[in-house]
Amino acid sequence: KQWYQRRVRVANPTESDLRKIVDTQVVLNAIETGNASKVAAFIGRLSKLVSNETSATCQKLVTALLASSYASCNPTHLTNELLVTLDFIKSEDKDFKPESDPEAMLQLLSYTATEAFFPVTSRKIVGAFVKKQASKLRNSAGIIERFEI
Repeated sequence: KQWYQRRVRVANPTESDLRKIVDTQVVLNAIETGNASKVAAFIGRLSKLVSNETSATCQKLVTALLASSYASCNPTHLTNELLVTLDFIKSEDKDFKPESDPEAMLQLLSYTATEAFFPVTSRKIVGAFVKKQASKLRNSAGIIERFEI
Protein backbone atom coordinates (compact mmCIF):
# COMPACT_ATOMS: atom_id res chain seq x y z
CA LYS A 1 0.00 0.00 0.00
CA GLN A 2 2.81 2.43 0.85
CA TRP A 3 4.49 1.69 -2.52
CA TYR A 4 1.20 2.40 -4.32
CA GLN A 5 0.68 5.69 -2.47
CA ARG A 6 4.24 6.79 -3.28
CA ARG A 7 3.70 5.84 -6.94
CA VAL A 8 0.47 7.87 -7.06
CA ARG A 9 2.24 10.88 -5.51
CA VAL A 10 4.99 10.68 -8.11
CA ALA A 11 2.45 10.30 -10.94
CA ASN A 12 0.39 13.21 -9.58
CA PRO A 13 3.01 15.38 -7.90
CA THR A 14 2.51 18.58 -6.01
CA GLU A 15 5.06 21.37 -6.08
CA SER A 16 6.38 20.07 -2.77
CA ASP A 17 6.73 16.53 -4.22
CA LEU A 18 8.73 17.92 -7.16
CA ARG A 19 11.28 19.42 -4.82
CA LYS A 20 11.90 15.95 -3.35
CA ILE A 21 12.43 14.16 -6.67
CA VAL A 22 16.14 13.69 -7.22
CA ASP A 23 16.19 10.63 -9.45
CA THR A 24 14.24 10.78 -12.73
CA GLN A 25 14.13 6.98 -12.77
CA VAL A 26 11.56 7.12 -9.95
CA VAL A 27 9.21 9.04 -12.26
CA LEU A 28 9.97 6.82 -15.25
CA ASN A 29 9.00 3.82 -13.12
CA ALA A 30 5.74 5.46 -11.98
CA ILE A 31 4.64 6.61 -15.44
CA GLU A 32 4.11 4.07 -18.21
CA THR A 33 6.55 5.58 -20.70
CA GLY A 34 5.19 3.28 -23.41
CA ASN A 35 1.73 4.83 -23.02
CA ALA A 36 1.66 8.07 -25.03
CA SER A 37 -1.52 9.46 -23.45
CA LYS A 38 -0.21 8.91 -19.90
CA VAL A 39 3.10 10.58 -20.76
CA ALA A 40 1.35 13.58 -22.35
CA ALA A 41 -1.07 13.87 -19.41
CA PHE A 42 1.81 13.78 -16.91
CA ILE A 43 3.70 16.49 -18.81
CA GLY A 44 0.46 18.50 -18.83
CA ARG A 45 0.16 18.15 -15.04
CA LEU A 46 3.81 19.11 -14.65
CA SER A 47 3.24 22.26 -16.71
CA LYS A 48 0.81 23.49 -14.06
CA LEU A 49 3.52 23.18 -11.41
CA VAL A 50 6.31 25.07 -13.19
CA SER A 51 7.71 27.87 -11.06
CA ASN A 52 11.13 29.39 -10.52
CA GLU A 53 11.80 26.72 -7.89
CA THR A 54 10.58 23.73 -9.92
CA SER A 55 11.52 24.68 -13.47
CA ALA A 56 14.84 22.79 -13.58
CA THR A 57 13.28 19.62 -12.12
CA CYS A 58 10.36 19.80 -14.56
CA GLN A 59 12.72 20.22 -17.51
CA LYS A 60 14.83 17.29 -16.34
CA LEU A 61 11.74 15.08 -15.94
CA VAL A 62 10.28 16.03 -19.33
CA THR A 63 13.62 15.34 -21.03
CA ALA A 64 13.89 11.90 -19.40
CA LEU A 65 10.24 11.05 -20.12
CA LEU A 66 10.32 12.08 -23.76
CA ALA A 67 13.65 10.36 -24.39
CA SER A 68 12.22 7.12 -23.02
CA SER A 69 8.79 7.56 -24.62
CA TYR A 70 9.97 8.45 -28.11
CA ALA A 71 12.11 5.31 -27.96
CA SER A 72 9.21 3.06 -26.91
CA CYS A 73 6.10 4.71 -28.42
CA ASN A 74 4.95 5.45 -31.92
CA PRO A 75 6.36 9.00 -32.33
CA THR A 76 3.31 10.21 -34.28
CA HIS A 77 0.96 8.95 -31.58
CA LEU A 78 3.00 10.61 -28.82
CA THR A 79 3.11 13.89 -30.76
CA ASN A 80 -0.67 13.76 -31.27
CA GLU A 81 -1.23 13.14 -27.57
CA LEU A 82 0.99 16.11 -26.72
CA LEU A 83 -1.03 18.29 -29.12
CA VAL A 84 -4.29 17.11 -27.52
CA THR A 85 -2.94 17.88 -24.05
CA LEU A 86 -1.89 21.33 -25.28
CA ASP A 87 -5.50 21.73 -26.55
CA PHE A 88 -4.19 22.38 -30.07
CA ILE A 89 -6.23 19.50 -31.49
CA LYS A 90 -9.40 17.87 -30.20
CA SER A 91 -9.42 14.51 -28.49
CA GLU A 92 -11.49 11.65 -29.86
CA ASP A 93 -12.86 11.39 -26.32
CA LYS A 94 -15.57 14.06 -26.23
CA ASP A 95 -15.36 14.31 -22.41
CA PHE A 96 -11.60 14.94 -22.40
CA LYS A 97 -10.51 18.21 -20.84
CA PRO A 98 -6.79 18.93 -21.06
CA GLU A 99 -5.10 19.45 -17.72
CA SER A 100 -2.22 21.72 -18.63
CA ASP A 101 -0.86 25.23 -18.85
CA PRO A 102 -0.25 25.27 -22.62
CA GLU A 103 2.41 27.98 -22.54
CA ALA A 104 4.37 26.35 -19.71
CA MET A 105 4.01 22.95 -21.39
CA LEU A 106 5.32 24.35 -24.68
CA GLN A 107 8.22 25.90 -22.82
CA LEU A 108 9.06 22.49 -21.30
CA LEU A 109 8.74 20.75 -24.67
CA SER A 110 10.81 23.40 -26.41
CA TYR A 111 13.83 22.58 -24.24
CA THR A 112 13.79 19.03 -25.61
CA ALA A 113 12.89 19.88 -29.23
CA THR A 114 16.52 20.09 -30.33
CA GLU A 115 17.57 16.87 -28.61
CA ALA A 116 18.52 13.93 -30.85
CA PHE A 117 15.69 11.76 -29.47
CA PHE A 118 13.01 14.31 -30.50
CA PRO A 119 11.95 13.28 -34.03
CA VAL A 120 12.33 15.95 -36.71
CA THR A 121 8.80 15.25 -37.95
CA SER A 122 7.38 15.79 -34.47
CA ARG A 123 9.36 18.97 -34.16
CA LYS A 124 7.92 20.25 -37.47
CA ILE A 125 4.37 19.32 -36.50
CA VAL A 126 4.50 20.95 -33.05
CA GLY A 127 6.24 23.97 -34.58
CA ALA A 128 3.44 24.41 -37.14
CA PHE A 129 0.82 24.37 -34.38
CA VAL A 130 2.85 26.81 -32.27
CA LYS A 131 3.00 29.23 -35.20
CA LYS A 132 -0.78 28.99 -35.60
CA GLN A 133 -1.27 29.72 -31.89
CA ALA A 134 1.46 32.40 -31.67
CA SER A 135 -0.95 35.27 -31.07
CA LYS A 136 -2.25 33.53 -27.92
CA LEU A 137 1.21 32.96 -26.44
CA ARG A 138 3.22 35.49 -24.44
CA ASN A 139 6.67 34.22 -25.42
CA SER A 140 5.96 32.61 -28.78
CA ALA A 141 9.14 33.84 -30.52
CA GLY A 142 11.52 31.88 -28.27
CA ILE A 143 9.33 28.80 -28.43
CA ILE A 144 8.86 28.93 -32.22
CA GLU A 145 12.60 29.32 -32.69
CA ARG A 146 13.33 26.06 -30.83
CA PHE A 147 10.89 24.10 -32.99
CA GLU A 148 12.21 25.40 -36.32
CA ILE A 149 14.32 23.09 -38.42
